[in-house]
Amino acid sequence: LCVHPAVQRRGIGRRLLAETLRELGAVKGVDTMGACFGATPRLMRLWRKAGTKVVWLGHGCEPSSGHHTATSLQPLTGRACSLLRRIQSRLALQLPELLSGGPLQHLDADTLAELLASLPPPAGCPGADCEPCEQDCADVRSFAWGARTVSACRYALTRASLNALRPPRQMLGAHGDRVIMDLLQNRPVQERVLRQVARRLVWAQQPYSSSSG
Repeated sequence: LCVHPAVQRRGIGRRLLAETLRELGAVKGVDTMGACFGATPRLMRLWRKAGTKVVWLGHGCEPSSGHHTATSLQPLTGRACSLLRRIQSRLALQLPELLSGGPLQHLDADTLAELLASLPPPAGCPGADCEPCEQDCADVRSFAWGARTVSACRYALTRASLNALRPPRQMLGAHGDRVIMDLLQNRPVQERVLRQVARRLVWAQQPYSSSSG
C-alpha cells in the first residue's frame, strides 16, 4: 500500500486501506487479516485506526527500513478474537522486560506510545476508568519528593511511566520522554533529574486516600 509523496497526508492511504480491509473481510472462510510493516508511529497509528491490533514487534530492526517490524491483525471470527486477546496479553506482560535491556531497548517514546495504544494495559497498569494501585502511587510520590531511592521504587515508577505513555498520553515534552525511556530501558539516569520528571507524573499527583498513613 503506497501513496505518492505529492499527494500524501490527504487521507488517501486511509481510504485505500479501509477499502482493502473491507474487500478482504468479505471473503468467506477467513479468520483474520494481517499485515507486517515498519513500526513507525505514523504507520502504527494508520493501522490502529483501521481497526487492527499489534500482536508482535520484531526483536531486530529490518535492514531495509531501520525499524522494528510490527505485525498487526484484525480478527473476523470468534476464535480469532480469542487468539488475538491471548497474544496481545502475552506481549503486554513481556513488554517491561523487552524494554529493559532487551530487544526493544532502543525503541523511541512515540513508537512505544503507539504500541501501548494498541495493547491491553501492561501488568499493574489500570484499565480504562480504573484507578491505579494505591501503593504504587504512594511509592511514586515517595520517590518524587525525595524520601526514597529509585531502586526501592523502580517497580512502581516503571508502571507509572508506562501508564503516562498510554492513551490519553501525558505530554511530558521531549526531555521528560527521554528521562522515562531511560528508566524503562535501564539506562543510567541521574536520580535528581528523574525526581523532577516523576513529580509531573499523574500517579505522583494522586491524593492520599483516607486509609493512607
